[in-house]
Amino acid sequence: TQGDQTAWCAALVCWALQHAGLPQPHNAASAKFRSWDGTTKTDDPQKGDLIVFKSVSDPAHGHVTFFDGFVDSKKTAVWCVGGNQSDAINRKSFSLHSKSLELDGFRTATGYRMA
Repeated sequence: TQGDQTAWCAALVCWALQHAGLPQPHNAASAKFRSWDGTTKTDDPQKGDLIVFKSVSDPAHGHVTFFDGFVDSKKTAVWCVGGNQSDAINRKSFSLHSKSLELDGFRTATGYRMA
């Protein structure tokens, strides 16, 4: 493999939560956010909430990022602001169910909701 192959999406989320003065799991694994008690599941995601995906081919892995709205009225895709998205920090659209990733859930950080 060439280059840095470290998955760092969760590290960026942890950094952002810490700098916002919120608890974070001190763990660079996206899967940690599926069960971390510092968040609660929500069916009504708001900007700034977390989106947790799991890998279709290897459910022990996945992706975690910040929700920035739905791309379409059918809510089949979301805008994500996060790290390790095409090896960059950016805003990118993700399908909620694709060949590589599927939605595990939307989560709100404990004690936080954007106004």
